[in-house]
Amino acid sequence: MTPQIKDIITIKILEVFAYGVIGIYKNQRIYVDLIELSWQTPIPEESIPKVGDEIKTIVLNTSHRHDSDYLGSVRHLTPEKNPWHDPSIYKIGDEFIGEIDSINSFGCWALHPNGADVRLLVDGIKTGLKKGQKLTLRITKINERHRSVDAEIIQ
Repeated sequence: MTPQIKDIITIKILEVFAYGVIGIYKNQRIYVDLIELSWQTPIPEESIPKVGDEIKTIVLNTSHRHDSDYLGSVRHLTPEKNPWHDPSIYKIGDEFIGEIDSINSFGCWALHPNGADVRLLVDGIKTGLKKGQKLTLRITKINERHRSVDAEIIQ
């Protein structure tokens, strides 16, 4: 029996790549892209299965890849964990503690406690910000289409 779209199945991991994994389910090869393993960015190391592991996935579609029959997703099993599942939780003027995730001369990115990416329009290099640093931030703009929040540092 072959899986159908939207079936929830358990696959045994056969191959792990830098960009995703391939598992087997009843002689059908299922490809799960790295981004489909978790709602978190970057993907936590513990979310990446190893060869021989079994993971539950939902079948999204048939595959046009040469190495798999179907495409699957782990994160679509828990849509409520999507940071943008309920965009109304982000409000202009709200203050929160954000953790710096990446630093560039043109801006920085932090992580909102609910998982949204937060853009800080500051030169993170000149201001001496460090990855992992926690700051008090205030939301200045919300972009649902791009699934991002702009904020300013208030501490």
